Amino acid sequence: MSSKKRRLEIKKKEDKIKKVNTKIMDFFAKSKHKQISISKEFGICDDPPPAKVPAYLDEADKMKWIAIVNNSNGEEITFTAIDNCIEYDFKKADGKSDKRCDGILTFGVNIFFVELKQRKGRKSKDWLDDGEAQLKRTIFHFSKTKDSMAFRHKYAYIANSKRPVFTRGQAVRTNRFLKDTGYVLRIQRVIEIA
Repeated sequence: MSSKKRRLEIKKKEDKIKKVNTKIMDFFAKSKHKQISISKEFGICDDPPPAKVPAYLDEADKMKWIAIVNNSNGEEITFTAIDNCIEYDFKKADGKSDKRCDGILTFGVNIFFVELKQRKGRKSKDWLDDGEAQLKRTIFHFSKTKDSMAFRHKYAYIANSKRPVFTRGQAVRTNRFLKDTGYVLRIQRVIEIA
């Protein structure tokens, strides 16, 4: 097959995925808290407890940013708040509400699940384990929807404003996460949109 035909086939598949992406957003339709940004840099914020306000985007007050999104190409990024927002059957077997991540960034065939943390100290394993579990639970619930098939590039981020540079090796954790979910796990404050 010539490279031109191959590119046309790839383009057709991408267009088909984009159509699916815009038509079957059942999971996302349950959220009334969506924001869009085309800014080259913006932050994702989550007010400290006991606030029950969903996570949100902010383009002005960098002091509030827990995660930083670098959007150098100015893509149209949609942020959908999940925690304290979507009531999509997040129930455990015992009927109690299951924890979920803070939100999801999407554009085209790309999806980024985001868990925000503001913890510091020696017990980094606690916030990492907690963040990983919240991401896995949300991805598990999301994977049961038809929406999950619309995305080809799948990422999950644990972003901690108190520990923006996490230097400890996490290869075992990230490999296990990929095997369990099919998503690439990144433990860092900066989310690169490429």
